[in-house]
Amino acid sequence: GDDVLVVANLTGEPAECYPVPVPSPGLWRVRLDSESAEYGSGLGTTRCRDAEAAIVGADGPQYQIGVTLGPWGVVVLSQDRAR
Repeated sequence: GDDVLVVANLTGEPAECYPVPVPSPGLWRVRLDSESAEYGSGLGTTRCRDAEAAIVGADGPQYQIGVTLGPWGVVVLSQDRAR
């Protein structure tokens, strides 16, 4: 199946480059960002971008991305399916 990440910021402060573990390497694409300006005025100041997974840790391959979230924001990310 496809892996989908849902990351939520449950604080009133923005989170810059918040480290999130991911199950596989490669590019993770933003599919929904609640901070997008298309959802209302006053939004769009803290945008999440697509992120390339980096290897972290010394106990075998573990991957992580940095996610930027607005206050009370939610981001959904996934990878493109290999064809």
